[in-house]
Amino acid sequence: MAASNERMRLMPLKPITVRTCEAIARGEAGLPALPENGQTSALFDYEDPMGARWAVFPVFRQGEDGRLTGLGTAFALDPWGALMSAHHVFAEMERWVPLAAAAVEAGPAGAPRYTMEAPADRGFRVLLGVGLVFGRPRVPEGGLAPITRYAWLGLPGDDPLAALRGEPDVRPLDLVMMEARIHAERRLECLPLRRSPVGPRPGETVLAIGFPEISAFEGDRAEAVVVGARMKAAYGEVVALYLEGRGGVRGTPIFEVQADWPGGMSGGPVLNLRGEVVGVVSRSIAAANGGELGTGVATWIEPLHQHLSAYAPTLHPDDPLARLAPCIHSGDDIAGLFRDEASARAEAERLGADYAVSQCIVRADAVGFPQLFAARP
Repeated sequence: MAASNERMRLMPLKPITVRTCEAIARGEAGLPALPENGQTSALFDYEDPMGARWAVFPVFRQGEDGRLTGLGTAFALDPWGALMSAHHVFAEMERWVPLAAAAVEAGPAGAPRYTMEAPADRGFRVLLGVGLVFGRPRVPEGGLAPITRYAWLGLPGDDPLAALRGEPDVRPLDLVMMEARIHAERRLECLPLRRSPVGPRPGETVLAIGFPEISAFEGDRAEAVVVGARMKAAYGEVVALYLEGRGGVRGTPIFEVQADWPGGMSGGPVLNLRGEVVGVVSRSIAAANGGELGTGVATWIEPLHQHLSAYAPTLHPDDPLARLAPCIHSGDDIAGLFRDEASARAEAERLGADYAVSQCIVRADAVGFPQLFAARP
């Protein structure tokens, strides 16, 4: 095992090129993610100023004094502020929002969806679109976006004392979908996401992206920009898949990777050789022998395919590059695109009886997602 671990650290892996949906639409070739300056493929600086930096973000909790504490990593699901991360990154939120106060909706396969409004006085923030930092850092206008809501899937728990505490007995899957409040004119870039039909398989190379240093971070906004510029990437090889999870992630479908993923990378995307998101960093288990690679654990997206229509409704079920969104139209003339159906219906009523609301397939073009629409499905 030690020999194979050493090869994983040093061998020239087939590199993965990370491109956002928008970069693909613009025809950008992208740059392969490769270690430089004596670093190894196990963990290296990822300095792609035009790729994942515009889709993968550090997550903070902002205190009443304005100082920020690092939590983990998240990535954009769509251009309008939907994000995905690991549930345990936001477990702290449930200290202030009782689980009993969450809105609960029925889900497939006995996994209800819990939705919580983020507490206004306990600010959770994502730092959007930080490029490479030179000179005096500053937070760009609208760059520290508040998280307003988050949702997660739960399974029946096994805590006999939950009822005595007045709490639901539920075990969350280690996956969370959030909504960040971004400026109306701003559009996030997002990574292709592979829901189906083929996910990771043993022996395949994957790449995890995130912000390892954030787990030990506490500071002001300027310091947050510096740590937010230190994106890292780590290659690994898939070694096993577990539909029911195991250990600390029982019930969550996972795949294990021969890799070391520091804590701040939790919630970051795990990509396949095509540059598509197939998992979310959950945790990492250190090897017993300090000279070897440990085991990275990722939430496996493919088995959750049936849940994602309700869990992340803007994701297209089959096309990693497309998204779904409500639009208002008069015949085939599309007049507007909206983040949610309620907003679309309100605008359609304002415009008059000639306008209807439908779900549109949205694709990126050279300008961005809102510019090009496919025929309504």
